[in-house]
Amino acid sequence: NESPKPRQFESRFRCGDGSLIDVEITVFLAQDEERAVHVASFKDITAQKRAASEISRQRSTMRALVSSIPDPIFYKDREGRYLGCNDAYAAMVGRTVAEIPGLACEALFPPDIAAAIRARDKAMMQSQQRLSAEHWVTYPDGRRALMDTVVSPLRYEDGKRSGLLGVSRDITARKEEEDATRRTKDSAEEAT
Repeated sequence: NESPKPRQFESRFRCGDGSLIDVEITVFLAQDEERAVHVASFKDITAQKRAASEISRQRSTMRALVSSIPDPIFYKDREGRYLGCNDAYAAMVGRTVAEIPGLACEALFPPDIAAAIRARDKAMMQSQQRLSAEHWVTYPDGRRALMDTVVSPLRYEDGKRSGLLGVSRDITARKEEEDATRRTKDSAEEAT
């Protein structure tokens, strides 16, 4: 004769001073020789609920902040799998933000670019130093852009490595201007 499993649920109670607290209630069946009774235990979980609410609020703020940045941003775990990105990064790789987590760069880029990204990420994880690299990407609409990507280590509060954070910037126009300026300067020097 197996007794039923305890049931748990949450509720709010008003205390004698008028304040509200969150309570986790566990109810189980206890039985002696004569009768069965329901026994309930109550645990104040107000602090945990407030902490969870604050974490949720901070995550929402961070998501809104990262999504509002026009530069592509991504973050990965130690194995190089994406944990997330912003809208600009998702647009660059032709996916939605929801499709990115769990993927590796090989799922998003041609083999040569994926290999370069993988090597850059590995070098950053080994050195634990910020690294920058330039690479060409082709957007889903066919537009090519030269991206300067900076990757930095992500760490837990205890200092242990948790992955990496990357921010890319389209530097195509700047490079074209630099090349045009250099060509003009070279032409002027040849003329003299």
